[in-house]
Amino acid sequence: MQVCWALGYIVATLFFAVVEMSIDTIVLSFCQDSEEHQGTAQYAPPLLIDTLTDQSEMQRLTQGPQWNIMSMCNSAKYDKFRYSY
Repeated sequence: MQVCWALGYIVATLFFAVVEMSIDTIVLSFCQDSEEHQGTAQYAPPLLIDTLTDQSEMQRLTQGPQWNIMSMCNSAKYDKFRYSY
């Protein structure tokens, strides 16, 4: 029984690590696209652009009043990924 629990935990942890990396990749791609095109993402899907640029939707998603996509694009957390290629 404990082996099944441990195996399930490992699989779930790995799955969510992949999901987290996928989300980070999408956001970083949006940031890079916005940076290269003077603040307007050219290659992002319209739904992503609408979601990330709508201030009320941003507050709903992040539950914070001071957060926006440009501050996240310029944050130190993503600097290590931005120039790693």
